[in-house]
Amino acid sequence: MLPFTYITTVEQLKAAAIEWKNLDELALDLECENNLHHYGTYITLIQLSTGTKHWIVDVLLVGDISPLLDVFRSPRVLKVLHDISFDVRILNSQFHCQLEPFFDTQLACFFLGKDQCGLGSLLENYFGIHKDSHFQRVDWTRRPLREDMLSYAITDAAHLLELKKRLIQELKQKGRLEWLGEECHHLAKQELVYEEQEYDDISGVKRLPPMNKAVARVLFEERRRLAQKTDKPQFMIFSNSILLELAQNPQTSLVFWKSVKGVNPAVHHDAEIFVSRVKLALSECDQNSACVKTVRLALTEDQKHQIEGITQRRNALALNLAMKPHLLISTDDIREAVISHSLDHIRHWQRELLRKEKVVEF
Repeated sequence: MLPFTYITTVEQLKAAAIEWKNLDELALDLECENNLHHYGTYITLIQLSTGTKHWIVDVLLVGDISPLLDVFRSPRVLKVLHDISFDVRILNSQFHCQLEPFFDTQLACFFLGKDQCGLGSLLENYFGIHKDSHFQRVDWTRRPLREDMLSYAITDAAHLLELKKRLIQELKQKGRLEWLGEECHHLAKQELVYEEQEYDDISGVKRLPPMNKAVARVLFEERRRLAQKTDKPQFMIFSNSILLELAQNPQTSLVFWKSVKGVNPAVHHDAEIFVSRVKLALSECDQNSACVKTVRLALTEDQKHQIEGITQRRNALALNLAMKPHLLISTDDIREAVISHSLDHIRHWQRELLRKEKVVEF
């Protein structure tokens, strides 16, 4: 088992932060509650490593982690992590902490065109480490934490700096290190925040007629209210599939809501609220934002043809480079490029590559 320092007090954190703020780079990883055992998404542990020294900060026990956040904000210390799409967003949303600079090992794998970019796969492929997957679903809010849970938690952070070193070597060989550097710098300047799922993110909701979509919205809001009230994940109140079914077939009978199957008993208890909310959604749909369709600026036939051509050439180039097409230029960015007849909105490396390979000609 890797040795680590378990930080549970502000005093311990302040002492460790003195060492961290003088480092050139620091690996970090998070354990979170993510609507699996309780309501909401929030950080419970933060694991840190220099490759030779390791720490676990118990966020729930420490409370005030300002000394660590100062390190995360420091332009001196390079933060190395895997998958900024979640970690950076939740840090910023929960603690208003924007990481800069950082190195994302997952993004590096994307730029290398690797098929398996999950951290578990990378640890196994590079270091022969096989992690026990059952820890991925444990409740990280429970205290005290067992030694085997803490040992699992520190493993990822402990190997991130060595993983970064090896990925950089491969990126240099492919001539893509500067691409990754520019992408990380661009992302660090964005206001990345974690956004909870909304009602229209549920599969099938966007295809509903306006009135049914309005019902889906109020059902979603009431489910979230009960989840917060009972400190349970929203799926434990009722599933997305039940929400969609109830939106497709709106019910305004009190008898129905007091006995509907497949839902948490809290729904039966609040049956009258569900009846009133559904009735209101049905009667006021014409005033409901869920009933208003978003109108997107229509494209000319020539613009449609240009988008199709750029998309085809982008996909061919992505295949040749063994990279995901959206890394070269996203579908939305293609549309904006055609409408504005400009590539100023994308990164320098993208502009150079797309023009060099004649994916775009403006």
